[in-house]
Amino acid sequence: INDLGSSVVSQVAGIAALKTKHEWLPEVIQAIKANQIIIKDAVAKINGVFLPVYPSNANMFVIDISGSGKTSEGVVGEMLKRGFFIRAASYTTRRYVDRYVRTSFAVPKPQVEQFAIEFPKVFES
Repeated sequence: INDLGSSVVSQVAGIAALKTKHEWLPEVIQAIKANQIIIKDAVAKINGVFLPVYPSNANMFVIDISGSGKTSEGVVGEMLKRGFFIRAASYTTRRYVDRYVRTSFAVPKPQVEQFAIEFPKVFES
């Protein structure tokens, strides 16, 4: 057992994944890049909203909503009603509490496609 509480089974699985990453990692990278494009195109349709970093080398985007008139908590709440869990800026900072939300693109493509439909709707009203 390590300091983070990962079991021996999970550690062995992690080692196996690293040893075989040449077999599966290129497909994962391709899927993530495609998902990023879908989200980028959806965000580009919304006035006052943009991606400060594109493409992202993480597993999520920061979406700047500061020009939209919406609060990050409000956007999170609206997305939750639509079946999506995203993070408000307050999760990581008090300084930029209403400046951004974060969303993952390391999820199945159908979920990203549905996000791309629902996210712009939050800013229509």
